[in-house]
Amino acid sequence: MHKPRTGGQPVLASAQFVDPIDIPDPGVDIDSTYQADENERNWADDGISNAKQVELTWPQEDGLQPTNANLLYESDAIVAAEDKTALAESIIDFFADNDFAEQMCDVLSYADTLIRAATFNPNDPTQVAEAIESLQSSDGPYAPGVVATGIKSTYMLFEQAFPQCNSTIGSIKWIIEQFQQLFCPPE
Repeated sequence: MHKPRTGGQPVLASAQFVDPIDIPDPGVDIDSTYQADENERNWADDGISNAKQVELTWPQEDGLQPTNANLLYESDAIVAAEDKTALAESIIDFFADNDFAEQMCDVLSYADTLIRAATFNPNDPTQVAEAIESLQSSDGPYAPGVVATGIKSTYMLFEQAFPQCNSTIGSIKWIIEQFQQLFCPPE
């Protein structure tokens, strides 16, 4: 039998949050991971074209049951929408900053570290986005804004599709992983 906790006793950060529902990896391939020797514009244009093909088959639905098939269906659709947006932004930002892909990887690594540290609710898109946006200044880098927007948008889309799950879908960690697969070469 456990003794009841009294006020002021520490609680492990991981015990404070419900384990999120895992989103399956999408069954679509938007584009290969960016390589520094590639033509950024061609790489991004190809990815946008691939994402548009997937998006066209996506009729947005609300209130789906969180079955594996429905989670995969939304995973495919949302990664297409978010990757298309990030790639379109990257075309603009590659011209402003040649290190955009490297900055994306740095921001994504930072976001992943924040979530693992559990210094805040890892399922709260506002807290995560604000922490990431704090890396941005008026003259760049632009990557934090792209990642923060992707986190908020992904969270909203999954919440719309599965409202009964509230914040128990691990969409924030999932979108970080999806962006890492797109912008960060494997180590």
